[in-house]
Amino acid sequence: MVTLAEEAKACVIRLQIVNRERSAQDQSSAIWHDLAAAGITVRTVYLVAHLGVLDADLRAWIAEDSSNGVDARVANVAWLSDDLAATAVSDCMLVDDVTLVFSPPIAASDGFGLWTLSVAPEHVAAGREMLEQLWDEARALVDLPDSLDLEEPLAQSAQLIGDVASVLCVGDHVDPTGCTWYHGVWQYLRLMNLVSTPTWHHEFYSREITNAIDRGARSCLVSGTADYSVMAYLMSTLGDKAPDTQITVVDRCSTPLFACQWYAKRVGLMIATASEDIRVHAANHVGQYDLIVTDAFLTRFAGKECEAILEDWQKLLSDDGRVVTTVRVHAGPSRGLTPDEAVANFRERAAARWRRWEPFVRLDRQRVSTMAEHYARRMISNPIGSKEDIRDLLAARFIIEFSELADVPGELHPTQYLRVVLRKKESK
Repeated sequence: MVTLAEEAKACVIRLQIVNRERSAQDQSSAIWHDLAAAGITVRTVYLVAHLGVLDADLRAWIAEDSSNGVDARVANVAWLSDDLAATAVSDCMLVDDVTLVFSPPIAASDGFGLWTLSVAPEHVAAGREMLEQLWDEARALVDLPDSLDLEEPLAQSAQLIGDVASVLCVGDHVDPTGCTWYHGVWQYLRLMNLVSTPTWHHEFYSREITNAIDRGARSCLVSGTADYSVMAYLMSTLGDKAPDTQITVVDRCSTPLFACQWYAKRVGLMIATASEDIRVHAANHVGQYDLIVTDAFLTRFAGKECEAILEDWQKLLSDDGRVVTTVRVHAGPSRGLTPDEAVANFRERAAARWRRWEPFVRLDRQRVSTMAEHYARRMISNPIGSKEDIRDLLAARFIIEFSELADVPGELHPTQYLRVVLRKKESK
């Protein structure tokens, strides 16, 4: 125990990482409360993988800190810069601005590693900089958002879905021979914002799905999905219309259907799922859906297959039905990188970004970077062409009610997507 000299600054700032194996409150809580009661300034940052872990118990512990004079805040690791997240990987404390005490990195610790105490100026300075930046990013309980971001469950579900994929993935439209390499890593890549997801088009999906629900859409189809992300956007718009709305998710692989059922149960809604090809589903559900939503689905198919998907959407839509989707634009070279260079860059980014998640999801960086490389080498986005080519393809079968071109980070390099709302043409 560090003795706080009377002439010292008499202050402690501490970081505590909260993951699924560890509670926020431990035997040391009383010590910090006693120090605060004695007039010592105690500041604590609880670092969490996502705000969804802030259950009643954790909130009560943080409130107890506050009631006992400890200034406590919460930081979501997703809020932090890569550099800051890379340094905030272990519990630590700075005492009187002269002594830094820190544990072994949580991801590498079995719970019995030796803590380190240092008064070396370079260690203290580095610790001070990290803790002060972390404190600035952290927020008090009363300042946290009222509702969770749609991405919040990822830190909970990524490992679950990855494990399930090894059992349920037997093949889908991405890879008919087996898609574990795809669904097993997908949520880890989403967690690191390395792959194309609806969140890259957040305002578009939120606005257009809301418009469709407000127009009366009550039968909604998710036409192919990698996980629950598209469905989450649908569910977030329903509000008091949820009891009257049917959501169906169709995919050939059972893994994303499992993910959707997991999310639906989490938010207390019922969905229907169908493990089948969209073309089979279209033959048996003609005119059933008021709204079809999917993200970057068309370019998973080539040539005539892509045209067949559009015909199936036509069949599935009700007379006033609409499709809300995005389509990747393929035009121009890959921004100066060879394919091998682009894959290597993707792997390096995965390894660097994963460090922030290691304290919360027990998967080492080497494994994540290897899976990321495998994904990058196997994933194919079939080219349709320029935005004009895409519009011509869509206009042959639908009325294009809305379209806009958007620049997004991309996976291997920056990319453009066409965001579109399609309305079914009147029958002749």
